[in-house]
Amino acid sequence: MKKFSSWILSIVLMLSLGVTTFAAGNDGAEIDIRKNVAPNYNYSRSINSDGAAVAVPEATVESEFVHKIDGKEFDIRRNVAPDNYQVRKSIDSDKATDQAVNQAAVADSKTTKDKSLLASMPTGGGEYPYNPSYWNDPANVFRANCYGYILNRIANDTSDPLAGYMFQPGYRTGNYYTSLTTSAIITAVKSDMADLGRTIRSSSYSETPGSNEYKVALVIAPGTDYHWYRQDSDGGWSHKPGLTNIDYRDASGNYISDPRTCDRNYSYANYSTWGGYYIISK
Repeated sequence: MKKFSSWILSIVLMLSLGVTTFAAGNDGAEIDIRKNVAPNYNYSRSINSDGAAVAVPEATVESEFVHKIDGKEFDIRRNVAPDNYQVRKSIDSDKATDQAVNQAAVADSKTTKDKSLLASMPTGGGEYPYNPSYWNDPANVFRANCYGYILNRIANDTSDPLAGYMFQPGYRTGNYYTSLTTSAIITAVKSDMADLGRTIRSSSYSETPGSNEYKVALVIAPGTDYHWYRQDSDGGWSHKPGLTNIDYRDASGNYISDPRTCDRNYSYANYSTWGGYYIISK
């Protein structure tokens, strides 16, 4: 009987040792390495083209858009001028530092699967073409923000990397907007229009602009920023976030057929307040 008991004990020990050989600890838990599924642990790895495991860097902040201005960080995709940034010495010099853009008559193409979106909102023939070849040129992109873009004007100063921030509602007359509200911004814009010999009036989705007019739209990120969109000659819409490239897509990357209903919640500002459609004369 003793021999039999010893034999049974030996078998149990052997089996136990055999299983233990394949057991490996992971974050305090055991995993049998004969299994093929990955252990339940956090790791950052992916497979590159030759099959080797490579480390995946953590997602970083969009630092290319964040600049230090006067010792403070500022996202240049916003349209308000940075704090303490002095873009003007006098109103008279301000008038001399911007010019109308003489854009190409042929618009650059937009990549969209649904061409019917292009004609979803009426046009009058006075709309500017969507022309990233001009606006996104490194020599031009910093010379206008969204307000300069809807006015189709650009700063003459090519030496100041923040030159486009001169375009603030009221910049032509000194009657600057006093708050991030629709009424304050439109009042300031009207003073600019009068000085430029142009007009702006409230509009609607369905109104057709005149042959020498085009439609724009105002939105506001409460307490943070304002933003403008403009309708292009193809019927769609485009915009210029701060001193960055113009684009015809919204925050979700979708084609903008109506700025009122498009996604306006960007990583740097949520333009949740609708400010209305307007028609500007050229």
